[in-house]
Amino acid sequence: MKRIVITGGHFTPGLAVLDSLRKEDWEVHWIGEQKALEGQEPRTLEYQILPQLDVPFWSLTSVKFNRKFPFSTFFNLWRFPVALLQSLQLLSKIKPNVVLSFGSYVSLPVCLGAWFLGIPVVAHEQTAASGLANRLVGRFAQRVAISFPSSSIDFPVEKTVLTGNPVRSSIHKVGKLRLKKRVGRPPVLYITGGSRGSQIINRAVAEVLAELLKTVRIYHQTGTLDFDKMQKIKNRIHPSLAGKYEVSSHYAPQEVEEIYRKADLVVSRAGANTVSELAAVGLPAIFIPIPWVEQDEQNRNAKVLANEGAAVILPQESITGDVLLSTIKDVIRRLREFRQNALLVQKKAL
Repeated sequence: MKRIVITGGHFTPGLAVLDSLRKEDWEVHWIGEQKALEGQEPRTLEYQILPQLDVPFWSLTSVKFNRKFPFSTFFNLWRFPVALLQSLQLLSKIKPNVVLSFGSYVSLPVCLGAWFLGIPVVAHEQTAASGLANRLVGRFAQRVAISFPSSSIDFPVEKTVLTGNPVRSSIHKVGKLRLKKRVGRPPVLYITGGSRGSQIINRAVAEVLAELLKTVRIYHQTGTLDFDKMQKIKNRIHPSLAGKYEVSSHYAPQEVEEIYRKADLVVSRAGANTVSELAAVGLPAIFIPIPWVEQDEQNRNAKVLANEGAAVILPQESITGDVLLSTIKDVIRRLREFRQNALLVQKKAL
């Protein structure tokens, strides 16, 4: 049986590839990290989900490259040789035929360890603006798969392949089911800050939650840090409104698919995987890009749908509860237009 190690900080495309690998009888292992945030308790989605899928998960010490607080990175550099040693030990134990990297700081020691051991490395870049880890890995990887042509400038042309961003086949099925949606019901809003949540988005939602629930039904993925706070807010509002608000720290992939099927509008960050999934299911969005990521990556991702009239970009520096409420109401008033544009994008993605 062929054996592969998947690594990196981007779980969603890895999950999509996992389905295909298993159909081809690959034995899959994942090397990642347990904690979503430095020194805090929240666990990564991959750490929680993969054991349920019978995929061995191996935890690694990692160095988080924090551009906002560079001194914290400097004082944690001792972790990199530890992570490299751990990677060498794990790879020697697993003996994979290939390592597949989905970027982020956790992938770098694994891929470097694979290179030392003579194990082929394939890297995948999800975003329109290539990340630092993938640019480094791309120097010694055998192949680099990219999602957008603009990423090609960062990698050697002879090893770069334009593949697009992998999306689970079940997501494409949701897109087809959405064409049979019911009418005559309140709009359904899905709010998410990604698998780890966004406290900035959660704070704005908390300010106007009761007002929002007068016109929409909400599914809200908060992340671990704000779940208790949002649950308490739900308990304080009128029961007739509280019944229209479902809050969870995280949703499993199958639960997200069901929410996509019901939703009319998504409020979210603009990670490449989220943008790809929304394009595949034909869902309009209000994107709030993370402003401090490298090369303004999330804003560039968001423009893929915004330029097609299927999304609105709301800068983080302008977000308040009132601004978010006003933007949501405006998009809902024009929902038919946004939905039609999103369906045109979906046809290109299918």
